[in-house]
Amino acid sequence: MRSLSLFFLACAVLTGCRTPPPVPAPTRAQRATGAAGAVVRVGDRILLSVEGEKALTDSFTVTVGPSLELPLVGIIALVGVRRVDLEPLLTKAIGRYVKNPVVRVRIQPETMRLAVLGDIAKPGFYELPREAVVADVFTKAGGPTPTSKLNKSRIERSDTTLIGADSLRKALDAGVTLGELGVQSGDRLMVPASGGFMRTLSVVGAIIAIPLTIMYLTSYRR
Repeated sequence: MRSLSLFFLACAVLTGCRTPPPVPAPTRAQRATGAAGAVVRVGDRILLSVEGEKALTDSFTVTVGPSLELPLVGIIALVGVRRVDLEPLLTKAIGRYVKNPVVRVRIQPETMRLAVLGDIAKPGFYELPREAVVADVFTKAGGPTPTSKLNKSRIERSDTTLIGADSLRKALDAGVTLGELGVQSGDRLMVPASGGFMRTLSVVGAIIAIPLTIMYLTSYRR
């Protein structure tokens, strides 16, 4: 029984007596508000279907303006147009050239390639939509490690800090999207590790755990 206790003590010390801090998930209200208020942006792909009109049934990309150019219809301005309003807007525009059009619209948001580096479970490069919130980035990268210092995370661009730790923490709490933060492809989310005591404790714990585990295994065989 004593050996078993030593074994569990070794496991506790080895893990640093600490669990990873949770990443707050955006609330339903935050996601609903973001989805309803999201506007059409340059780079979004519009999957358009118009019954009986092959020329208009295709995918089209939103260009500078933002605007959308369609066969037969021409250029349609999309400044300030919310995504939820795009289908009725296109139905009206197409209706000037096609009688009683049956229009279906699906939007593929523009994505960005973001590097998530530092003390994170799965560091690497991730493809994320502009509408992803900060919490989604941490989740995509596997979440924090036991030594992650999330409150000191920051977003960098080239050699400068784009979004500091305080601003990023507020964005995380508020459910702000990457697009709203101005994040672009090539930016980096850096997650530092907590230094000093906890790192030393983990190393010491690993050293102590080895003989304790050997003691337990030896006693178990007897």
